[in-house]
Order: sequence, then C-alpha cells, then structure tokens
Amino acid sequence: QGGLCLDLSAFLQVLFHIHSQGKQGMVNVHFRPQHLHCFLHNSPSEWNIVTTIKSPDALCQLTSVIFGKDFNATSESNGGSCAMMKAHATQAEYNLTAGDEAILDAITREEYDILGPYIEM
Repeated sequence: QGGLCLDLSAFLQVLFHIHSQGKQGMVNVHFRPQHLHCFLHNSPSEWNIVTTIKSPDALCQLTSVIFGKDFNATSESNGGSCAMMKAHATQAEYNLTAGDEAILDAITREEYDILGPYIEM
C-alpha cells in the first residue's frame, strides 16, 4: 500500500525475462528457485526429508529432523497436528490467464524436474 506494485501478469513477465537471461539465481531468496538455493550445494537425494507445505505430516517431519527425535500428531509440543499452518497476509484471489500459466510452467519447469520425484503433486 502506498507504493507502486506490479499486477500479477506484469510480475510474471518480469520473472520470465529474468529466467530467460539465466539470472534466476540472483533474485531475492523468496523468488529464487529452490534448486538454486536450498538444493544448490546438496541435491534433494542428499537430504533426509524433501516435502511440501501441503504435506499433512510436514511439521512433524521437520521437527523430527531439527530436534533429532520422532515427533507425531500425538506429541504435546505440536498441538496434536503435523500439518503446517498455511496462511498468507495477502487475501486477494488471482485468476491466472493462459499466458500467466504458461509463464509459470516455463519458469518452474527445471525446479519441478529436479524436485518432482521427491514431492507429491
């Protein structure tokens, strides 16, 4: 609010331009493909757990790795749930155009090629 913001289609076009120049590894970590950040020096096969936030046991898996002991839905420390909280400050809904979807497919293709075997889609 108060600043200039790109609409989603314009933002995706900028990201596509960055990717087409091969500079996607230089963007802020919030927008950087995971294979050029978390998995840059160690492939997914070298990690104990590779999952998505939508996995129903993601929180317990992460907690188990961090603390080195098993956590599950009955563990007191996680409130009886292994699901990650899925919330975002932005409440807006976006309708992707066919062009937006094509750009998203193009800029995430390599990331999904690398991570796809390890995550539920």
